[in-house]
Amino acid sequence: MRPGWPSLEWSGSHDRLRSIALSLATLAVLVGLALLPGPAGAAHLLLAAGAGALLLIGRSASSAGDTAGRAESLARLLGLADRIEHGIERLKDTQWELSDNAVRYRDLLDAQADFILRRDTAGRITFVNRAFCRVFAVTPGTILGKPFTLPLASGASGLVAEANPGEMRVVCLDTSGGRRWYELSDHAVPGADNEGEETQTVGRDVTDVRAAAVELKAARDAAEAASEAKSRFLASMSHEIRTPMNGILGMTSLLNDTELTPEQKTYGSAISSSAKTLLALIDEILDFSKIEAGKLELHAVPFSIEDTTQNVVELLAPRAFEKGLEVAWMVDPALPSSLLGDELRVRQILTNLLGNAIKFTDSGHVVVRVLTDGLVAGDATVSVSSQAAVGIRLIVEDSGIGLSPDAQELLFKEFVQAGGAGGQRRPGTGLGLAISRRLARAMGGDIEVTSEPGRGSVFSARLRLAADSNGSLAEQWLRPGSARRVLLALGRRTEERVVLDLLTRLGVEVEIARRDDIGELFGPRSGFCPNVILTDLVLDTSAAKLLLTSARQSPGCGEARGVVLVAAAERQRLKELRKAGFEAYLVRPVRVRSLLAQLCEPGQRPLAEKPAASASGMLTGTTHAARKSRVLLVEDNEIGALLATRMLEKAGCEVRRARDGAEALRSIERGLEPGNTPTDLVLMDVHMPGMNGLDATRAIKAWLRAVADVDGAKGNARSVFVPIVALTANAFAEDRKRCLEAGMDDFLTKPFDRSQLEGILEKWLGRRNAASGHGDIDGLG
Repeated sequence: MRPGWPSLEWSGSHDRLRSIALSLATLAVLVGLALLPGPAGAAHLLLAAGAGALLLIGRSASSAGDTAGRAESLARLLGLADRIEHGIERLKDTQWELSDNAVRYRDLLDAQADFILRRDTAGRITFVNRAFCRVFAVTPGTILGKPFTLPLASGASGLVAEANPGEMRVVCLDTSGGRRWYELSDHAVPGADNEGEETQTVGRDVTDVRAAAVELKAARDAAEAASEAKSRFLASMSHEIRTPMNGILGMTSLLNDTELTPEQKTYGSAISSSAKTLLALIDEILDFSKIEAGKLELHAVPFSIEDTTQNVVELLAPRAFEKGLEVAWMVDPALPSSLLGDELRVRQILTNLLGNAIKFTDSGHVVVRVLTDGLVAGDATVSVSSQAAVGIRLIVEDSGIGLSPDAQELLFKEFVQAGGAGGQRRPGTGLGLAISRRLARAMGGDIEVTSEPGRGSVFSARLRLAADSNGSLAEQWLRPGSARRVLLALGRRTEERVVLDLLTRLGVEVEIARRDDIGELFGPRSGFCPNVILTDLVLDTSAAKLLLTSARQSPGCGEARGVVLVAAAERQRLKELRKAGFEAYLVRPVRVRSLLAQLCEPGQRPLAEKPAASASGMLTGTTHAARKSRVLLVEDNEIGALLATRMLEKAGCEVRRARDGAEALRSIERGLEPGNTPTDLVLMDVHMPGMNGLDATRAIKAWLRAVADVDGAKGNARSVFVPIVALTANAFAEDRKRCLEAGMDDFLTKPFDRSQLEGILEKWLGRRNAASGHGDIDGLG
């Protein structure tokens, strides 16, 4: 027996029966207590049965045995009965709480807008909420315990009936409200009484969301179509405007080359200037349209930031010189010799910044610096690994009218020109800086400005590019034996400051000379012996000669090389300076590579730089070989053909004309026939009636390949390469891409000027002397 339970001693068979009954009752009570936290019904039954049995046994025990024993046993039984009663009360409380929770849970599920159903492994419904009954017009009594399959709508597009557990799927269902789209998800949950698993399906009505998405897509498609139509319209208008603009600018250029009176030259210059302004406006509107349409694409190609900067400066310098401005530029020697980025967009940003600086500066200077932006070591001798991230800063400084704080806030807004001091307004659309900032941000940077009214401005464009070479510009520029000591005797302080900055970055020791202290520069205590003396025409010939002679006669200094800086109009003095002992000259604005070439001995100089098509036209020329080149001009527009023909003839080329692609193909074929002169270069208009330029290019390239294959099979290999240059008034990058994909070798956008055309001739025919911007004075004869 369990300790503490009453010990009843009854004799005979009745005693044994009572003992057995007591044991069973006690067992029932124990089991009931054990099951109390479990299923309420079974626990309650066992407790009630055990309590009843104990009471009966207690009554029987009270009629037998001694009085004291009976009282003690009865007290114990009554205590046990009390404990059982408390257990039953606790059980009822627990049962009520469970029932209340079930009601709350049911109310919560019924309050859901999503329908919910549960099914067992046989597919029978074990639970549905009120939303389910509403959606499918059923009641719980009619649906519980029955198999159920969601009524998928027949013929609905986008129907997905199967999905993995936990995955969302969208289906179209037949409901009491008609066809509706629902987003369904299935999850496994424990079954009733924790027996097995059931599948709970939750369905959310997404019909309205889906309709809104369809409407949004239709609206987006319509907006994109409108944007595309706008872009096509602008491109078409650009082409239609550029074609006659090509004739206006080109013919004006040819007219200005003839003998005109001063008044006529003024009118011709005004026509040219107005046409260029209109052309710039067209380009800016096209760029702005592409940016607004989200179609701005950046094309990463290898390029030299030195060449790009040089070309932009030389293109715009004549405008500055007309205003009497001083122009100087430099590139940080620590930059990689080749960068990877969109060179055309970098050029566009720099052109806008420098063009604005010249526009808003009436006196003083404009300076362009291209520096590293902290991502490359500042030491010019440090090599940069290929593909490494490179930050550059395009800095344009001017001494112009400056900007007030209020004007700076408007500076980068579209179609707003922020006036400087006094609210001065200059020609322009107000789009250039806005477009440039967007381009800079597209390249991972931005444009900033610091300015004060009347004290000029400094614009800084930060760009993130990549290195395309392992070497820096310094490694490309300097050679063993380069001069390490340079004497500067320049009259232009801004130019002096820029040259000093460049040479210092290269580790060159620099001494500044002023006109009044020439005699003291090379005294016995100076200790400075220059390898190169760099001066300009601030010194008269006698002073320049004294400077150079004093340096060469100074003890221990050896032979100092004399280099003079001149403007294009000052070259008549070069012979005087040669007699004074100077050996070389540099043309302003001074090219960085030309300057550094003069630091090297003639036999150690770096390879010649690429020629740039300079807007000033200085130091260019055409050799006798160029005058023998045969160019095929394929152009259907009579004015465009006349203009290109005259420009080519002035460049010394023999010109043949074709009016469409088919005629061009026949001309190429005839040129390769025995006894005929082959074509050296093709200038191909893109838009022509009949066979257009793209189809003509494909046909010509295919025919040339066939000719090469036939000649090769005969053992008579010969070069049949004929470069084809596109002539088009379409200015978009995708137009250039289509031309190159068709097999064209280069691209010339209308309107073009003579210098641009000469650049193409030099590139593909190699017939033009490089405008190196420097040379030996002896070579001038």
